[in-house]
Amino acid sequence: MKGNLDHAVGASGTDEIGQLSRAFDEMTANLKKTQNELKEYSQSLEKMVAARTKELSMTNEELNKEVEVRKKAEETLLKTNAQLRQTMEELKSSQAQLLQSEKLAAIGELVSGVAHELNNPLMAISGYVELMQMYVEDQTAREDLQNLKSLSERATAVVKNLLSFARKQDPKRDYISVNEAIKGVVKLRSYELNLDNIEIVQELDPDLPKTMADFQQLQQVFLNLLVNAEQAMRDAHGKGKLVIKTQRIGETIRTTFTDDGPGIPRDIMNRIFEPFFTTKPVGKGTGLGLSICYGIIQEHHGQILATSKEGEGTTFTVELPVVAEAKAGTPGEGAAAKKS
Repeated sequence: MKGNLDHAVGASGTDEIGQLSRAFDEMTANLKKTQNELKEYSQSLEKMVAARTKELSMTNEELNKEVEVRKKAEETLLKTNAQLRQTMEELKSSQAQLLQSEKLAAIGELVSGVAHELNNPLMAISGYVELMQMYVEDQTAREDLQNLKSLSERATAVVKNLLSFARKQDPKRDYISVNEAIKGVVKLRSYELNLDNIEIVQELDPDLPKTMADFQQLQQVFLNLLVNAEQAMRDAHGKGKLVIKTQRIGETIRTTFTDDGPGIPRDIMNRIFEPFFTTKPVGKGTGLGLSICYGIIQEHHGQILATSKEGEGTTFTVELPVVAEAKAGTPGEGAAAKKS
């Protein structure tokens, strides 16, 4: 039988055929033994390969898991770094605002003292001028006295603004509509706005809740922001567009004044709320308007911010809190996308 190594010749003679038979049987036995050894080795090798393959597969799975873990760790680290950078920026901003608040508070104390010291002499000067006008008949002297009176009144007005900036009295608060305060200011300036070719777009949220504030003080803030924008656009382009928008953001009532004027230079942005700082010519402004606005909004537990890009315009943002009593209260009246 072909390939059958179990079959022996079995010759037992002593002649050459017997010797050849025994040699053949021995060779067959050795071949069978070798074949069995090869078979066992092959089976053993297959087991080793299978075991090694399984081991490599498990190792590969572990490596893949480790890669995923490291990938997630890297993503978490990147996210944490981004959050840390944002937190650092917010911290820097808060520190800057705190320093600005402390600076303005210190200046306010100084201004208050100076204003009170100036107020009494100015009142005396004004009184003496009026008294002298009653007795002086010379026309030239009367004109000089009138000029002196005008200068005294101007100085008194500056002192009044100083006291307004430095005052610490509590505002007379009531539930008011921010929309109504804005509409009143726009109506008040309607003639000047038309004269200066300024278009006003009012995007007032009709569902804006009322807030607790001093109506007159809030109008003072809005009027100052409106006039500043009006003058900036008029002086730069002879015309302009101012968008006034109100909306509720969470527990905050946000009001924005966005103009298309010349913008504010970047190097003075951090000074615009400082008392006496102004870019207007001498005699055209006291530099107290935005400082007073800042103080009023601070007294109302809000904040006023400015963003600007030279050549494109400026946005002033006033944020006031939605007080607990007004959160579910009467909505303020408004008009969406109303033009005047």
